[in-house]
Amino acid sequence: VSPELSSVTTIILLHKIDESDLSEPECSLNIPETNLEVIRVRLPTNIGRDSHSPIAYISNHYENLASFTVFMQAGYHWTVGNGWVPSEFAARGFKSNAEVLNYFVP
Repeated sequence: VSPELSSVTTIILLHKIDESDLSEPECSLNIPETNLEVIRVRLPTNIGRDSHSPIAYISNHYENLASFTVFMQAGYHWTVGNGWVPSEFAARGFKSNAEVLNYFVP
């Protein structure tokens, strides 16, 4: 993220985990050092599929959402590459999450 954007960029980590799994090492949340503000939001139970997390967050924080908000999975998701869309309907695909952000964030 460019220095101009870093002062106005916040990363919100939606950590979807059951209480019983918090003690498991693979479920720990290790946030890397960054110059960006990072807010961790623990969703109380692992319900729904991947679309549940952003919808729940939007529903609970609608009045305080930023003008520009992007929801992404932590790892590269196959839908980002857009190889699943028939070529006659294909939109732009991306090679990485970083490429997505660099494309959409001015």
